[in-house]
Amino acid sequence: MLNTGLAGRYARALLNAVAEGEDVEKTAGDLRLVLRACAENPALDKCLASPVVQPDAKRKIIDGIFSIHVAALTVDFLKLLLDKRRFGLLGAISRALDGLIDDMRGRTRVSVTSALPISDSQREYLRARLEKWLKQSIVLTVATNPALLCGMQVRVGDRFYDGSGLGQLARLRSALANT
Repeated sequence: MLNTGLAGRYARALLNAVAEGEDVEKTAGDLRLVLRACAENPALDKCLASPVVQPDAKRKIIDGIFSIHVAALTVDFLKLLLDKRRFGLLGAISRALDGLIDDMRGRTRVSVTSALPISDSQREYLRARLEKWLKQSIVLTVATNPALLCGMQVRVGDRFYDGSGLGQLARLRSALANT
């Protein structure tokens, strides 16, 4: 919980440091690029997280790898995280920054998991219905999980709606156990 609040404060500070407009989207993309590079290269991730590697060496690594691909402000922010020994919060900071940008743009992230694959036309219909229901634009993520049996699960922020066959069976099991 403490890290979530700390990540939110770092994300807010980064957002305040970035100029208005598309720069905020680029900065969020830069953070995702760094996270993806660390995920694809475990040696890089271990090196940046290691307390044995000297901070100056880590700063040189950040400069050498990322200064070409990301904005100078992002490189400075990464160095700040290294100096404060908070580089491990980068994933949480990135998610918090995405949330702040969504709030700023009036968007909501919606995650849908369905039992069967959803076609492009069904995805657009679902997007339109969800935007009408929520009365705001959404960023829709769709996944497939055959274990749901039928139906779908929808997550809107911290709210969760389970209309899947698996969820219905769980509710039925719970009701039968309570009688």
